[in-house]
Order: sequence, then C-alpha cells, then structure tokens
Amino acid sequence: MKAIKKRISLLCSAALIALCLSQLALAESGSSKVVGNVKEPKSGSSSSQSSSSRPANVRDRYVDDSKANVNDPRPVIEPDIVGNTRGKKTEASSKAAEKSSAPKASISSTSIDPGETLFITVSGVKDIKAVTVKNDFGFSVRLSADPSRENTYIGFLPVSYFTAKGSYNITVSGGGLSTATFTVAVSGKQFETQYLTVDEGLANSTINNDEASKEYREVIWPQKEKFDSKRYFDGRFILPVQGGINTQFGMVRYTNGVAGPRHDGVDLDAKLGTPVKAAQNGKVLYAGFVKLTGNTVVIEHGYGLKSWYQHMQSLSVKEGDVVKTGQVIGKVGSTGFSTGPHMHFSASINGVYINPLTLVETDLLEQAAK
Repeated sequence: MKAIKKRISLLCSAALIALCLSQLALAESGSSKVVGNVKEPKSGSSSSQSSSSRPANVRDRYVDDSKANVNDPRPVIEPDIVGNTRGKKTEASSKAAEKSSAPKASISSTSIDPGETLFITVSGVKDIKAVTVKNDFGFSVRLSADPSRENTYIGFLPVSYFTAKGSYNITVSGGGLSTATFTVAVSGKQFETQYLTVDEGLANSTINNDEASKEYREVIWPQKEKFDSKRYFDGRFILPVQGGINTQFGMVRYTNGVAGPRHDGVDLDAKLGTPVKAAQNGKVLYAGFVKLTGNTVVIEHGYGLKSWYQHMQSLSVKEGDVVKTGQVIGKVGSTGFSTGPHMHFSASINGVYINPLTLVETDLLEQAAK
C-alpha cells in the first residue's frame, strides 16, 4: 500500500511540473493570457490590434450596442460620454440661432453702373407686407418670396441708364426690422453715341410716325408694368441667337441728325430666318406685330424681369404660353424700324431697361444670395 501511495504522489508531482512548464512556455512566446472567457492582450502589446480577433459578443465600452459593428476597430464615441452634450444647446449656439433668425435686410452691392440692377433681400420677418423700401432712385420695389430659401424675400431695384453719378440712399423698414439704410455709389459711366442715316421713308413710317408711336404706347408700354410674383427663371440667361453685337446697350442715338431715344438693348447679327430662342424660362406676355418694332415678343421671367425680342420675321409663340430656356419663339427678320436682318434683344425690370448681357454673364440668383 505504501508503494502505491508513493507512486501516485510521484505522478501528481510530474503532472504539476509539466503544467507549470507549459504555462511558462506560453508566457515566453507572447501568447495572451486568459481572463474569464475573454482574451486580453498581454501588457506592452500594440493597442492597434484588430478587434476582429475579439469574440462577437464583446464591445468596446464606448460603443452603442444598437449601432456597433463588431468588425470595425474604431470605437463609436457617443455625445453622452464626451461632455454629456446630447440634446443640449450651448449658450453660444443658442445666441447664434437667434441672430440668424432675427429679421434683417441686405443689399447686393453698394456700388453700381447705370443700366444695372441691385437686389434687396429681406428675411426673418413675420409680415412682408409691412416692409417698405424707400429709395432715391424713385423705383417702387416689390418683394417676392424666394422659393429656395425659407422666409426670405427678394426684390429688384434697377438703376436706369439715365441716372447721374452720385450717392443714393435706400431705406428698408417695417415688419419687425430695425431700420436699415444703405448708401449706393452710382458710377459716372458714359455710353457711346451712334449716328444713323436711314431711308426717310422708313423713318417716317416708324420712328417719326405719330400713329406708330401711339400704337406702341398703347400696346407695348402696359407690358412693362406687369408683375408676376412667381419666379420662372433659374440661373443665367442665354443669347437668343449667336452673333456679333453691332449696337451696344444704352447708346445715345441720332437718326438722320435727329436725337432719338437711347438704345434699350443690344443688336445681334444674324441671318434672315435664324431661329430665335427664349433667353430663360418664362411666360409670354405679348406676341404680335406693331409698326415701330415689327414682330415682337415679350416674356415675363418673374419678379417683373422681362426679356424683349424685336423685328422678327415670324413668331412661334402666343400670349400666355409658358416657354423654356432655349425654346424657339420665332425667326430673325427685319420688320419695323430696322435696316437689315438682326435680333434686337432687351431686358427690363418693369419700366426700367437694364443691360441684357449682364443676365447672360451673371447668375442673378447667386448674386442675390450673397
């Protein structure tokens, strides 16, 4: 019996020694030690070890279990843990939000050339009808909703090519606004002078004809004051035809030695019958023939902004048509007071003509949003 007990004691000692040697070998080879069911890197190992080696039921303590991806080694830090800021506004952010929503008025520029336009922007007001815009230019500004910006309204303020060099004030008030006054410097831009010699018969049947002038005042002038609060235009305008400019905007014109009205648009060279395209989206206010400008189309683009197409050979649209940018509205001609085929292209904001090339070169909406 003593021999048996001695033999068992020797076997247990051998097994214990083997186990100790095995654990020592594992430690020296850098293997992980086991803590419960979770393998934990030994002290001094790299912290960049991929979490893909972790069991699927293990999460970093910064990970929201409902959103965690156990294969993503990056911990998801929730706002509650970092600064305990979830659902709270700092005093600075609250003040910034109040400031951004407060009623305010702005103007697109404080300097301008005659024959261009300004933009008045008003935002954050409760009653836009209570807002007034007084100005030294003598123009009645109408504010319309900007569909691209919440509780924001814009209005054109055109500066006529007759406006003299100087400083002009604009005051915006009402509707909860703190009265804002802006001073605009109008440059002393000079427009060129043009001397035309035309057939007397043509002049006497058009520009020197009382009947033709009366017809133009009765048919065309009312179109100028029409106003549509809906915005049709979207982005830059295009030229109705591609061609060189033979008469610039705003030129002082003498016909057969007699001073006449300013040239209210640009004349574009084009061959007879060339398709004429709508410069932007809009609604046709007028399409017809008058003695002074021949076959004429007037398109409202919204907010009182209009484009004019004159002297055409034929028309492809009628009053009330809604047209798209680039849609053919007629063909180039030489009707009315015209010395040859060309496209007379004008732009106006109500009764004030502005440089149509500015509409082609500048995105009005981007400019108004600045």
